[in-house]
Amino acid sequence: MLAFLVGVLCLVGGHTVGAQDATGSRFVCSAIPVGADPSCPFDPNGNRVQSTSPVEDELRSTIFHLRETILQQKETIVNQQGTIKELNSKLARCESAAEDSAGRSRGSTRRKDYSKNTMGDLPRDPTETIDQLGKTMQGLKGRLENLEEKDKRAPMEQNSEEGRGQWLDGGNCTRD
Repeated sequence: MLAFLVGVLCLVGGHTVGAQDATGSRFVCSAIPVGADPSCPFDPNGNRVQSTSPVEDELRSTIFHLRETILQQKETIVNQQGTIKELNSKLARCESAAEDSAGRSRGSTRRKDYSKNTMGDLPRDPTETIDQLGKTMQGLKGRLENLEEKDKRAPMEQNSEEGRGQWLDGGNCTRD
């Protein structure tokens, strides 16, 4: 896509230099600012004398907009990964507290593996990353629903006597 846009910019704004007879001619080299089009003329002070067409301006603004969008999406993905990890650890603590309380009431020491549904390494492809984030969120949602269901089934007096973990403000898991 970028190569196509560069090609279009070269075709639209570029001037082709034909072979010239170098006899008796002098070549003058001058520095060109970074990001400037080498085919655009500069005055002696180094200021651009470029006359851009509306098509070039539109392409430049589109490229700038796409770059900004990509940066925003990367930032969003990183923020979502952090949130998922935080929620996953809180959920694991609450599930652990609930299982410990339930295990004490039954007299068993059964322990579940809570490392499932963790993010791990994400794929490089943004589409796959978004799919992976969605699957992880669904897994977390299912685990939350299971905790809520267990909490509904347990009698109220058992909660206060055995110190089961409960969800309070902001998803914090505390003991009574």
